[in-house]
Amino acid sequence: EKMSKAALFEEELTQLTKLHYQKCGPYRRILDAIGYDITSHYIAKDLPYLPVNLFKDYDLLSTNKSNIVKTITSSGTSGKGVSKVHLDRPTVINQTKALVNIMSVLTGKKRLPLLIIDSASMLKGKDVISARNAAVLGFSIFGSSVTYALKNNFELDKSSLEEFCSKYAGQKVILFGFTYVVWEYFCQALVKSNSSVTLKNGIFLHGGGWKNMADLEIDNGTFKA
Repeated sequence: EKMSKAALFEEELTQLTKLHYQKCGPYRRILDAIGYDITSHYIAKDLPYLPVNLFKDYDLLSTNKSNIVKTITSSGTSGKGVSKVHLDRPTVINQTKALVNIMSVLTGKKRLPLLIIDSASMLKGKDVISARNAAVLGFSIFGSSVTYALKNNFELDKSSLEEFCSKYAGQKVILFGFTYVVWEYFCQALVKSNSSVTLKNGIFLHGGGWKNMADLEIDNGTFKA
């Protein structure tokens, strides 16, 4: 099954590369400059990679600007500006469909109580939002009820957390947050306050860059523990 998935993934990446080559002038010029043969079939590791700074310095679009309904930005924690990815409506719909399909495998069709390890105050912005905001908004659709573990000043909201743990003790719940936010404002805060969270049937999902964690020399095993 792993091989069949890899083959499907490779084919989709190949078709996407061709689509962007046809519809994005700057991308086409890059591929032409490096001698990429758009008619050939490449394995995934040989498909063209782009320097991330291109997405900081240029608006790379494969559709007309008038079709853009949302722009997602990176966190910009490195201090070198933010990367920008522009989305049209079909892409937004496809992203939602993909997320629903992936999550249904983990959680089933039923919505579950959701603990967002973040602050509700970060969900501000209309046309331009961060990848973190977008992720929180995306996962919120799976919550039968949504609780935020952090206050607006990013301090641990102990009362909300205790209420969530008490109300859903023993039940299947979802916890979601960005990796560095979970570590810095949740795990460390629990340790400092000598508190703990008991959610035996919790499904914990985290995402986002690992760069901040690597800078702190927190490895994957330590984080999971």
